[in-house]
Amino acid sequence: MPNTIQSDSLIIQASLDHLSKVHDWAQHHIENLPIPQDKKYEILLSLSEAVTNAIRHGCRSKASEKITITIEKNHNLFRLAVQDGGNGFDPNTLPDPTHEDRLLQPSGRGVFLLRSLADEVRFDFSSGTCVTAVFRFTA
Repeated sequence: MPNTIQSDSLIIQASLDHLSKVHDWAQHHIENLPIPQDKKYEILLSLSEAVTNAIRHGCRSKASEKITITIEKNHNLFRLAVQDGGNGFDPNTLPDPTHEDRLLQPSGRGVFLLRSLADEVRFDFSSGTCVTAVFRFTA
């Protein structure tokens, strides 16, 4: 793959029913990247967490809301961005899901996973909520 950045976007309704469409779309974009299978899995898991959070929290599961997913890739970088119309949140005040009091909680690990798996995670609340995760690798 040339060093040129390739990009693509997908717009979905804010419904968990669309997660498989997002997964298939992203799988198509990462299948030929020169990275190990476990890194591909980490990208897909991160995307799934970010989209799930956008659906549940940003759009409050209102299927009438839209979520825009954008990816950029080249031979040593994969960047995903998930944009929703939500009011945002303070990512620095989220409870630690590894704390013993939270280990059995059924949710609350999405941002933690993103930060653990991606090389860089950014939050932008200037126009709704946009979560960007960057994965770097060597070809």
